[in-house]
Formats: sequence, C-alpha cells, structure tokens
Amino acid sequence: MSGNVSEAAYEALIQFLYQAPIALVQTTFDGEVEMINPTSAQLLMPLSSDGSLDNLFDLLKGVAPELRGLAQAAPDEGDVICNGLRFTSPGGSAESVKTLSISIVRLDGGRLMRCLTMSASKCGRTRNTSTGACAMPH
Repeated sequence: MSGNVSEAAYEALIQFLYQAPIALVQTTFDGEVEMINPTSAQLLMPLSSDGSLDNLFDLLKGVAPELRGLAQAAPDEGDVICNGLRFTSPGGSAESVKTLSISIVRLDGGRLMRCLTMSASKCGRTRNTSTGACAMPH
C-alpha cells in the first residue's frame, strides 16, 4: 500500500470517528484523554467545572468515583472494566439533566476505550450527582 493510500485511509477513519453518533474516548490507563470525538465532548462538558476534558477519571470522580479502581482491577488486555454503568450528568435546568452510561474496555497495557451513551430508560443503576448515592429504580 502506498503512503497516499494509507494516509487517505487514516483521514477517512478520523472523519468517520468525528461524525459517529456514538461518544468515544480513548485514554491512557491513568485517564489522560488521547482521542475524543465531538459527541463525547458534548456529553462530558457539563461535568467539567473548568472546561477541561484532559483526564476522564478526574472528570468523572464526582459522579462515578469507582471507575479508577475498577480500571486498576482489570489488568488484562480486552478486560471489560464496566459495561453500562449509569450516572446522572448535571444540567442548568431539570430538562437538561441527562442519564449517561459508560462502558470501558482495556485495549492494552496502557490504553482504555470508553463509550458513552445517553440512557433512554431508567432501568439499571443510576448515580445521583447531588448526593453521590446509587439507587436501583423500582
């Protein structure tokens, strides 16, 4: 494959990721963001007090403080760190509060892939950001 073809394929992949309707974030094992698409930035920005999306563990510690420990407990490539862990993202009004879910997979020894989605239903575990309490809906 020539350099132009691989360069074009890389550019096409980046465009695909940026236009994907799913929120994807690749981080280091320590949570430093390496790659983030616009959908993910849009969902995560309400959680940032200073506009920074540099470290996902730091960003999510107020709504899902257990994520760092879960990642450390999953040492092997391909380990599922969490699947569909739900938490509430604060908003300026009651209408803008969103329930999000996050799934994290260990890609290799140094990288994690995270997928965020807005939850359509209230089933499963939800974290209340104002109290930090977890609740199981009835």
